[in-house]
Amino acid sequence: MELIDTHAHIQSDAFDGDRAETLERAREAGVTRVVAIGADLASSRAALALADAEPGIIATVGVHPHDARNFTQDSWDELVEMVGDDRARAIGEIGLDYHYDFSPREAQQFAFQSQLSLAATFGLPVVVHEREAFDDMVATLKVAFREGPPSEDGGVGHIGHVVMHCFLGDTEQARVWLDLGCHIGIGGAVTFKKMEALREAAAFIPLDRLLLETDCPYMAPHPHRGQRNEPAHTALAAQAVAEVKGLKVDDVARATTDNAFRVFGAW
Repeated sequence: MELIDTHAHIQSDAFDGDRAETLERAREAGVTRVVAIGADLASSRAALALADAEPGIIATVGVHPHDARNFTQDSWDELVEMVGDDRARAIGEIGLDYHYDFSPREAQQFAFQSQLSLAATFGLPVVVHEREAFDDMVATLKVAFREGPPSEDGGVGHIGHVVMHCFLGDTEQARVWLDLGCHIGIGGAVTFKKMEALREAAAFIPLDRLLLETDCPYMAPHPHRGQRNEPAHTALAAQAVAEVKGLKVDDVARATTDNAFRVFGAW
């Protein structure tokens, strides 16, 4: 069984003391590849450095809505430089977060729209964060897709695949993202007993549009809630998805691995 953790902050200082051991545990659990996710310029640089050092890791680069207040022309210029590295496979983590509102919403929209434009310029996929901003997110993505829907090959003026990361919604929200052409990332929350709406959504999402992720070091699955999350726990999300879909876990692993390669390219 081969699994891919498509959303991990493995470059963060939470893993500075045991990163090598953490990655070894991942391999022992069947997680052979990891996408290291940038959330600001510093973590994007760190993700690229780790990807350059570890053949099983690729990176995304981007500015999270929490840090959107600091997004400037210099940020754009540095991201343009970063995407010149062939280990930078997507723009992200970008989006809108109206729960915490750590950045003004106008700044969030500016940073998000700017980075969607950057993705279209280079034909790259995007990894999207949305929290309590559903309507504005739908509207923003529809505007971004006017030049053409997200496409497998990207290309000038076209965003590549769109991943709605850490999906916590219900079936109707999932249907909206699917209708827009997005892929949906499912993580440890699908193992929580009280997340029945999410489990129903996971059963509904077509297998060819689903990705597995941990969002580590956050969002640890049952039975590790309250502890540091890590890529090895991708296997627990895979098992939970298999259960709600009535499939073998090997089938979920195979399909989601193929999906990750389709979205981010092989590595």
